[in-house]
Amino acid sequence: MGYNADYFNSHTANWLEKGWLPRGGRLIEFGGQEFYGDQGAARRRVRTFLTDQRVSEEAIETVTSTGQPLLVASIYRSIGIDYHSTDVDRAYGAEYFDLNTFATPLHLRAAFDFVNNEGTIEHLINPINGFHVAHELLKVGGVARHSAPLTGHRDHGMVYPTIKFYTTLLGENRYELLDGSISITSSPLEFCDDRFELRHGDGTPLEDASRHTLTDAWIQIIYRKTRPDAFRIPTDHLQLSPDVRAQAAQLASNFQVLAETRLGKDAVRGTDATRFEEAAELQRRAQEHDRSMANTRFSVMDRHANALVRSIDTLSERPFRPKPTLPATSLLCAVSNAAALFLRPQPHAATFAAGFFIATISTLVSIPNSPDPKARIIRHGIRGLWLISAALFAIGMLP
Repeated sequence: MGYNADYFNSHTANWLEKGWLPRGGRLIEFGGQEFYGDQGAARRRVRTFLTDQRVSEEAIETVTSTGQPLLVASIYRSIGIDYHSTDVDRAYGAEYFDLNTFATPLHLRAAFDFVNNEGTIEHLINPINGFHVAHELLKVGGVARHSAPLTGHRDHGMVYPTIKFYTTLLGENRYELLDGSISITSSPLEFCDDRFELRHGDGTPLEDASRHTLTDAWIQIIYRKTRPDAFRIPTDHLQLSPDVRAQAAQLASNFQVLAETRLGKDAVRGTDATRFEEAAELQRRAQEHDRSMANTRFSVMDRHANALVRSIDTLSERPFRPKPTLPATSLLCAVSNAAALFLRPQPHAATFAAGFFIATISTLVSIPNSPDPKARIIRHGIRGLWLISAALFAIGMLP
């Protein structure tokens, strides 16, 4: 936790240049931040950064004056960024917030363009809540950055997510990866608690620990939130039976019972939890309910919801045939128009034929039932064809 002297020049300037942090945008930081190390060097480098950002000399002097602390918040605000931070001790003007257990306050949900975790999440005993909160703080299109230990780093922090966690996090939540890097260093093989005996892989005692080093890996990952969906907890694997459709139906049934318990029968009556969109909506409402009841996250209901949504998402690649309500109407028009053609030739027979052809093709087309935007565009396009065919039939009926 903390900024080095060159932080704004090496990180913030890059975010601004690439548009990840928009000018005049809102940024929230996990943990109240300060500059560590040489404060004189930090002031000089901050002056360079602010000059590059075309901040007035008067404002630069106010922010970097040696007569007051060099505050991270003041630097961001001097370049027009609406800066906020959270912490458990209100350090450096941070808002009180326990990332281990607290749910995202409603007034902060989808309110930020950028969430910055500069070495804070590894100090949590429940880091998954930090990722959950980051997801909810972001607007759709907003960017999150996490900088944290991956392996090693001896006694720093409490819990480190693995690289597999991060890759699964990206996939589960459909994040767009903007940047990812892992820095590798090494440190002496030392531990603060000598009650633990160091051993070789074969179980024999390690006599001289100074001959060995520990690989330290630090990850930086930056991604964009692309969808308004509820946060989905990364899962190592989801075991689906060969009859995946039956399993999804069972999961939906179980989840429906849990939802009725939490939300009331009237709230879920008529909801088809085997449909992806409706299951995701139930999950969102369940999470909202949990927020209103307690500052806790991981209820049985939420775990069921995640399993359900993942299983239905797996099924969503199967083709499906739309309900042919519009084509049926169009074909009925076609039959009556065909009868009219036999009885009395129409001047719009070609128009009728075109409508009949479009209705037939659009009825036979199979569309992937997927939440993917491209599939939705295809579905809307087919529905548009149905309407066009109906209009052509109507024209074909004119004298």
